[in-house]
Amino acid sequence: MPRARFDVTTVMKAFVSLLLLVGLWVAYSHLRSGDVDEFVAFLPALYIFVLLTVGVFRDATRERWYQVALWVGVTVWGGVEYLLGGGWWELALVAVGLLMLASVGYERLQTRE
Repeated sequence: MPRARFDVTTVMKAFVSLLLLVGLWVAYSHLRSGDVDEFVAFLPALYIFVLLTVGVFRDATRERWYQVALWVGVTVWGGVEYLLGGGWWELALVAVGLLMLASVGYERLQTRE
């Protein structure tokens, strides 16, 4: 019996597209309700959703520009959430984002030699 085959790339493109649509819907609902503070707090997450979609559709997730942009987004997202009353989880996001940025920078230094 032949095994069912599916393309992982197509599944990922569908998933990130759905994630982006949900993110846009949440942003729109914040604006429509007049909750500007929640909209502004959601912007870093929306940035990450857009970046993820661009990275998957352009097959750029291993590119250095993408990795820097992603980890800057995670760091900013954690920082904004922490400033708005977050706790240890948000600080962990900031720490992970900064560590990954350092890792990308270190990798860049290693390839220049």
